[in-house]
Amino acid sequence: MNSIKRMIRFLDKSLEIVSMILLVLMIIVTVYQVILRSIFNNPTSWSEEIALLFMIWFGYLGVVNGVKDRTHITVEALSSRLSPRIQRILEKISDVLICGFGILMIKEGVVLYNISNMQRLPATQINKGMMYLVLIICGFMMVIYTTLQILNISIDREEKLTLKSNTNATEELL
Repeated sequence: MNSIKRMIRFLDKSLEIVSMILLVLMIIVTVYQVILRSIFNNPTSWSEEIALLFMIWFGYLGVVNGVKDRTHITVEALSSRLSPRIQRILEKISDVLICGFGILMIKEGVVLYNISNMQRLPATQINKGMMYLVLIICGFMMVIYTTLQILNISIDREEKLTLKSNTNATEELL
């Protein structure tokens, strides 16, 4: 079990680092493109494709991060009025549906990757399959995180431990 927890912590940290790197690179490429186009009137042919590729990857990694931290959009108007037991059941149903969506992302990602694998992006000549590879990777990560949530396997993450201890201290003061 400890090796699984270490693997999940590594996956968490990798997700965070790759997301930050992609965001920074996307900003740098976009600013570079704007400067060359606006100031020097000499736009690059490759910068839009690279920025788009970074944005696609960053967006899907953001979805996985939302699933991991349970910060995806929920409608609480109804569920907040239900009993805690029913809320937990609805949460598990939500986890199963998100897991199913992750499986669908893997399945359709493989199809899209195989279709586009032989194509190249026009300006950069990067394999167009790179745009769809993220579906497979993020679908797999969503399945892992939702499976952990369905099975109530808790991975002690430093941020959540701090948050919980602060909440407990606040409750004790009240």
